[in-house]
Formats: sequence, structure tokens, C-alpha cells
Amino acid sequence: MGIMLSGIGVSRGVVVGQAVRVDRGHPIIEATRIGPKEVPRELGRLDDGRDRLVADLEKARRRLAQQDAPGIEELVSLIGVQIGFLGNSRLMRMSRTHIEEGLMSAPAAVSASMAQIEEVYAKMTDPYLAARFEDIDALGGRLLDIMLDRDGAIGQLPEHAVLVAHEITPADTAWLEPGQVAAIAAETGGLQGHVAILARALAIPAVLGVHGLLEQVETGDQILVDGAGQVVVQPDADQQAKGKAAAMAFSERLERLRANADEPAYSLDQVYYNLQANIELPQEVPRAVNWGANGIGLLRTEFLFLERRNSPSEEEQTEILSSIVKQLGGRPVTIRTLDVGGEKVLPGYGELDQDAENPALGLRAIRLSLRNEEPFRAQIRAILRASRHGPVRLLFPMVATMLEITHLRGLVEEERARLVDEGLDIAMPPLGIMIEVPAAALSADLLAKHVEFLSLGTNDLTQYTLAIDRTNEKVAHLYDHLNPAVLRLVQFSVAAAERAGIPITICGEMAGDPSLTRLLMGLGLTEFSMVPRSLPEVKEQICQSNRSQLMAEVAMLMAEGNREAIAGFVGNNELGLNGTNKS
Repeated sequence: MGIMLSGIGVSRGVVVGQAVRVDRGHPIIEATRIGPKEVPRELGRLDDGRDRLVADLEKARRRLAQQDAPGIEELVSLIGVQIGFLGNSRLMRMSRTHIEEGLMSAPAAVSASMAQIEEVYAKMTDPYLAARFEDIDALGGRLLDIMLDRDGAIGQLPEHAVLVAHEITPADTAWLEPGQVAAIAAETGGLQGHVAILARALAIPAVLGVHGLLEQVETGDQILVDGAGQVVVQPDADQQAKGKAAAMAFSERLERLRANADEPAYSLDQVYYNLQANIELPQEVPRAVNWGANGIGLLRTEFLFLERRNSPSEEEQTEILSSIVKQLGGRPVTIRTLDVGGEKVLPGYGELDQDAENPALGLRAIRLSLRNEEPFRAQIRAILRASRHGPVRLLFPMVATMLEITHLRGLVEEERARLVDEGLDIAMPPLGIMIEVPAAALSADLLAKHVEFLSLGTNDLTQYTLAIDRTNEKVAHLYDHLNPAVLRLVQFSVAAAERAGIPITICGEMAGDPSLTRLLMGLGLTEFSMVPRSLPEVKEQICQSNRSQLMAEVAMLMAEGNREAIAGFVGNNELGLNGTNKS
């Protein structure tokens, strides 16, 4: 029998594959001196290694661009950034200098350069910038793998590769190619980290937080990953057979659900549920529609501002947003204004406060936009102009007070009046706010009177309510959607929206977790927005559930406030591998 290990299941599915370790801490290569006549040869070796790595990355980028899965565009963009690092970057310049002036071999020069760069980044007080060494470390390590002919370089992954690591970093996501990377297992990480979210979007089974994993597995070992939270190293024949059967059943079930993507979502007691999609890029619109989205419940606009020195023009924003609205063919789209600042750095965008002691509590989202009013007004005008092509709702992130709402409504009315004066026929769109800080949830009954809709951002709401940084591995295990305090804030917000007669949508990660669907139904929610591929499974849960019964059950649970009882309710509704409930 194989070695069975447990962890946090973050992306469901079952895979039996071949382990590929992603090791960190590349050893320093001894700098044996070369003769001056050998310098051209070592420079050529460096260039050849770089060219091969760029070719591998380009190949991965082309393959990824052909995939039909949410989140692909983010990976394609990230690989482009990595390719840029291999141009005239500090790593390549320093390596050349070490070869030419230090008379080092190419591998030793790259190793020495990485060590020096790491020292510089380690001294940075900005955690975001300090973390960028991960990108350089990943690329430098792969460059060394190629020059030293070591196994495991990108482009050399075996079929059904299972990435195994202490930690999967954002830089490693270039490996996450559906169809080649079959699964992920790591010793660290949690349910809401970057890699977990991306794995779910790409439908790659993943188990994180598997303690002692690297002590038990080596590259080439057979490994079984069950996204429910189990890893089996060197599974025996019986375990492999059961794993493959479960994987086939899971795949067949998803295809069956996807075939019914266009069917409306009604509960057993005939309550209609509005299911929409969260997207980040224009290319995701057809995919969202194919998975059964009634519209876009959350369009993140950060993509318009990334990888550029200056803010996009109003015309450019208008053109891109209008194309998205047109693609939806009359389906509604909720466009959220820029949500950056705090821990989300956007170089070149006005005033930031990355040196603040607690940047996540500083200039972020709407606070940052209001401090950079001219580009913010340009974005508002672009959204208003795009609304001429279909139903658009305008959503503001991280709003906490009525004063902010009054100010924001005034800005929108002013910009709409300007556009009308220019001869454009533009109606005032519905305005809404994200409920993602406790202050907004606790005063939702007051705020709801001044907007046309609410959106629950449960990722940040949970983080701020519990004072837990979900990306900090030391406390990530305390990040808990089922904490009664979090659920009460959701409950307060839903009740406030109902009293005000306005819709409320849940658009955090909770919305796309089918094991939580019945709990959310019981809390009174009827509008969900999520990663597109989660739509069929959430719809299935809705169609198999009685809303009135769930609301009575959840009301009792909330009155008791017992977290274990709530977890038990959720556990009884978790999906087994055959797609049926465990209860």
C-alpha cells in the first residue's frame, strides 16, 4: 500500500501521475576560473541556455493560448513577463560581467548573480518587491537546469506530471498547463492563495498544506492526488485502479453537467437563482457564456492598467469595455472600478502608500481612486460610454461610508452630464458597492438606501473580519469562511438588501464552492457570481435543494452560532467523487 498523506483540498478531481519535484535553494556553483580564451565559449553557453529557455517558455505560451479554460490569459501574460526577464535584465547583465571580468563559467556566473540579486531583494522593506525575487529565482534555476542538463526543466515535463514542492509560487504558474500538468501537491499553501484560486480556475486538482510531503516523494515516483485532500505516494495497483476510476467518474460528471449549462437554475421549491460569472479579460466572455452564465457579475478592470507605464486613455478603456458589453449580447455586466493599492501594487498609477506599516489598511481601491481623481473620472466616463451598448452596472470596491457613496454618485452624475452635453445618449447606470469590510456589512441597512445593488466580496470580508492575511502561511490556516462572525455579516447584508428592495450578489470564492451552496441558499442569497467552470456544479446543488427548508435549518444554526455545527452542515453536503452528496 502506498504512503497516504493528508492536506487541504483546494481544487477537486483525482489524478494518478508522475511526480516532478520543484526544488528551491539552488546550490552555489563553485566559481572555477576559466581562461580568457574560454570567455566567448561561456558567453555562447549562456546565450544558448537563455535561447532554449525562451523557446520553451514561448512554446508553453503558445500552447496555453490555445487552451479553453478560465485564467489562461493570466498565465500567458505572466510567461511574457518571465520572457522579458531573460532579455537585457539584471540577471543576464550580471552573468555576462561575471564571465567576462570574473572569468567564471556560465553556470557559476548565473549562480553568483542570483546570490547577489537575492541579497539586494532581501533588504527591501516592501514585501511585494521583495517577493519578486521568486520570479528571478525560478527563471535562474531553470536556466541552470538547461545549462547543466538537469531533469525537470520546463518543456521536459513527463505526461501526467504532478508538480510537488514545498511551495508553489506565482512564478511557477508557467508550469500550470492543463493537459500537461495533471495535478499539484505542496507542503504549504491554503484554500485562498494565488495558486489555489488559479488551480480551480484551470481545473487542475490540487492539495496544499501536505506536511512532510518532500520527505516521501522523489521525481519519477508514482503519485495519486485526490483534490478532496489526499495524496498517496507510490500507490499500489488497487489504489491506482480506484483513483483512475474516480477520475473518470468525475470527468464524466462534469461533462454531463456542462451539457445542461443553458438550463435555468430553480430550487425544488421553484425559486429562481441568477448565476453569473467573474471574469478579468475580454477573451473570457465566450467561455463564461458557454458555462451557462446569465451575465457577468464581476468584471475586474485591473487588466486595463497592467504591464504599462501610464494609465490607459479614456478612448482605449471605452473600446475594450464596449467590446465586452457587445459580446454579451444583452446579458448584463457589472463593471468594478479599479481595485489596486495596499498589497496590490500597480506601478505608475498615481499615489500609493507601499511604505505604510499596514498597506492593506491604507490607500486601496476606492480610497486610492478618489486620491487620483482625474484617471478615476476617465474610467467612469469609459464605463458610462460602454453602457450605451448593453445593460451595465457600476460597482465600487471597498466602500465603507455613506459619505463615500454620496461623493461617488456625484462624480458619476457629473461625468454623465458632461457626456450628455457632448451629444451622447447615456442613462444613469445602477450604482452598487462591494461589501468587503466589516464597517460596510454592519451598516449595510444604511448604505443600501443609497445604492441600487450590493455585492458581497467574501474573500476580503473574511480577511478583514478575522484580521487574517490569507497569503501569510503562518496564519492562513485561521482564515475561515465558516466563522460565525463572517456568516453573521453575510446574513446582515442579505437582510439589509431585502429590506431595501435591492439585489445582492455574492461574488467571492464562497460563491463558486458547491459544498457551500446550500449554506448560502440558507442565508437567503439568490444571486451568485463565480469562476465560470464552477457554474454547473453550483447549479446542480441549487436544483437538488429546497430553499425554504435550508433557510429554516440555517436560521437555527446561526442562532446557535456553533462553528462546528455549521461545519457539520456543510460537511454533510460536500460532494463525493461520484457527484452525490455525502449525507
